[in-house]
This record gives sequence, C-alpha cells and structure tokens, in this order.
Amino acid sequence: KEKTFVNALGGSQHYTYVYEYRAASATSSNTSSNTGTGLANTQYIRLGVNGDLTKDLNLNVNLYRLRAVKAAVAAGYDYRAGTSKNIGSELDAKITYKLDKNLVYFVEGGYLWTGKFYDSATVAADDAYAVRHGITLNF
Repeated sequence: KEKTFVNALGGSQHYTYVYEYRAASATSSNTSSNTGTGLANTQYIRLGVNGDLTKDLNLNVNLYRLRAVKAAVAAGYDYRAGTSKNIGSELDAKITYKLDKNLVYFVEGGYLWTGKFYDSATVAADDAYAVRHGITLNF
C-alpha cells in the first residue's frame, strides 16, 4: 500500500532541478518511473544567491543537500538491505535574459552528486546532470 503523498508537477523548476525532475526519487514506491515525484520523502537544506548581473541579465545559483526521511528502495536499482538516506548534493544554476517586456530567454541546469542512496551492493552510482533552455512569455 502506497502511503506517500506525491504531488503533481508542472514543467517549471520548484526546488532542485535534477533530483526533482530527472532522477529516481526517494518515494517508497518500487515502480520503474518514480521520477518527477517532487520532494516526496525528502528533506533538504538550500544555500542560494540570486542577483542581477546587468539590467536585463539575472543569475540564480542554489546548492542543495538532500536526504531521504525514510530509507526506501528507488525504482530501477537493485538495493541491499539498509539503504542509505544520503541522496546527495545538487548544484543548480539559471541565467535569464530579458528580451522584451514579458519575454525572457533562459538557460538552466543542475548537477547531482549522488550519495549512497543510489549505490547498489556492488556498484557506485554515476552522478546525474541536466541542462535545458527555453523562452518564457508571461501575460
């Protein structure tokens, strides 16, 4: 029986970029697709800075420390008993350029240094990263 509350997520970043949208999360479900589940069963500490580099250029950088509330078996991994709660650390950055009054071009990305949460009994997991760019029109 699944007891974890899993929220619905849109395409924009809410917290971490790689862990929240691209990596298997700490939900207790053992399905093959527990990505995009947000921060279910996850605690984090964030340290960040945001500032305007020029009138039209903005930079936002955040460092996260991630930990599972309860040890869980994540989908697609063959875990040993006593899974670690150490999910890892993630560095995210987003740079935006204001093209017009309500039109913004952005490039964002993140790098997740995976913790022992993702390791199997015999193999240490690779780190994960993702980058995307796009245009946002607000009206």
